Amino acid sequence: MPDLSELEGAVVGFISVHDGCTPYQVRTAMAQSHTSRFSGSSGAIYPLIRRLVARGLLAQEVRSTDGRGTRRCSLTKDGRKALRAWLVPEDMSALAGLAFDPLRTRILFLSALTSKQRLAFLAEAESVLTEELKVYLADLTLKRNGGSELEVIATEGAVAITRARRNWLRSARRHLAGTG
Repeated sequence: MPDLSELEGAVVGFISVHDGCTPYQVRTAMAQSHTSRFSGSSGAIYPLIRRLVARGLLAQEVRSTDGRGTRRCSLTKDGRKALRAWLVPEDMSALAGLAFDPLRTRILFLSALTSKQRLAFLAEAESVLTEELKVYLADLTLKRNGGSELEVIATEGAVAITRARRNWLRSARRHLAGTG
């Protein structure tokens, strides 16, 4: 069974959870995702779906009464197997490792900036995270009032991670300012 990338797994999972959907619905969901590494562009999603169909993981059926030939995607038997393998990999340590964090990466190289620039960078990053946190909290309210239990839990994760990252930057800024 071929391994799925994170984007492929998310797309296959979305199609599974929504009991089949159109590529446009997948693209819209990915574009609305809070996960910055998921591209919702047509140039990413449509070719990805074509590749998943070619690999036998998705099937497409034309279901259209409007004459446009709208295609609905559904998982094949191999698609369900691939989704389960992606969800619960043999080596779970890959899921527990540190996620890519461009802020954490940049911290390693802040010596290229002056002390004042470092503090300004950290303050700006903290401000951006505060704004992101507001978006996630609003989304959490929406999910609690109409989303699935799993959507609520996933959004709570986004809130917790964003709060932790913001608190970490506050601590870093205090440390570099000599006040913490």
